[in-house]
Amino acid sequence: MTGAITSESAPGPSQSTNLRIRARMVEALKSVGAIDILTASPPDAAWNGWPINAAAGLEIGLIANYDIPWNVRGRPGGSSAGSAAEE
Repeated sequence: MTGAITSESAPGPSQSTNLRIRARMVEALKSVGAIDILTASPPDAAWNGWPINAAAGLEIGLIANYDIPWNVRGRPGGSSAGSAAEE
């Protein structure tokens, strides 16, 4: 997790997702002073001898089941702008 937080705190110019997430984190910190960062680390598994990356599967499931404002994949035009209801 340390690597993920580090990449969010000092993203490079080609890391558009990290730049977008960092901007949202900074905005939230300015408005409320503190934020909670939740993590999930499901154990990897195997199915019929094939390795299963549980973290990747969890991410796909969350994205598929929730309209996450900062996730631009699947939005018409790839826009990251959310409606007031999403914020």
